[in-house]
Amino acid sequence: MIRRAYVLAFSALVGLCFPSRAIGREPSLKDVLARLETYLAAYEGDLATLVAEEQYEQWVQPKSGDPSTPHRTITSEFGFLRLPGRMEWLGLRDTYAVDGEPVPDHQRGRLDRMLSGGRSNSDDLARRIVEENARYNLGVVERTINVPMLALDVLGRRNQWRLSLRKNREEQLEGRVAWVVTFSERERPSLVKTPQGRDRPVRGTVWIDPADGAVLRTDLEFDGAKADDSPASTITVRYQRESALGLWVPSEMREVYRTDSAAGPEEIDAVARYSNFRQFRTTARILP
Repeated sequence: MIRRAYVLAFSALVGLCFPSRAIGREPSLKDVLARLETYLAAYEGDLATLVAEEQYEQWVQPKSGDPSTPHRTITSEFGFLRLPGRMEWLGLRDTYAVDGEPVPDHQRGRLDRMLSGGRSNSDDLARRIVEENARYNLGVVERTINVPMLALDVLGRRNQWRLSLRKNREEQLEGRVAWVVTFSERERPSLVKTPQGRDRPVRGTVWIDPADGAVLRTDLEFDGAKADDSPASTITVRYQRESALGLWVPSEMREVYRTDSAAGPEEIDAVARYSNFRQFRTTARILP
């Protein structure tokens, strides 16, 4: 089977001083984007202490004449942390069951130990978990962009200058009035690339609470490319308020990948749901 890869290559979030708010006037797009930057800078510290359970379903749409739809359920501990040697915030899946069957030789709680136990062997363990988990994805698209925090890195201060942004409209979402802001990546080289180094510029939409910069939803889109069979892809993440933590956390991530490879067209769909969030109180982080 020919596997096509998508790889991620960009940098971390950094903070920005909170802008002063003019009393009695509608905020400008510049005001709201500054509040978004400030929100994300603070959110980075909160992410470093979060672990959730991820229930991740993937299925491949059947081709014409195929009798059934390949389907897989992946159950993992999901850590929101920084991987060794990488500046961006990603997710670390520690998969312990596939289609309800335990993963052989898996040790439950190792992600907990890695988060709370300091740097000893953490770099090697993180890489090993990522390599192990890649085996469980369905379809011909090998992917590392299927994490809910990808859009947050794109929209952070370090990368926001690379984007063209504009306010599209306002909508009610999660009981709040949200600004719907569209964006597209104009700078090259792009943040996301193929293993061959080809650019995959991103475009998308973010739903922002204009009062405090909180992110309520993100949509990302990547165009396909016949030159290397890169898939046309969409990733949508919805957030909900976790009252026990006082944070907006990812509740659901939906993905679609469409590719027209030598083996024929294929569509991969996926939905990940997050629950049972818990917070570590530790100074240990996996850092470069």
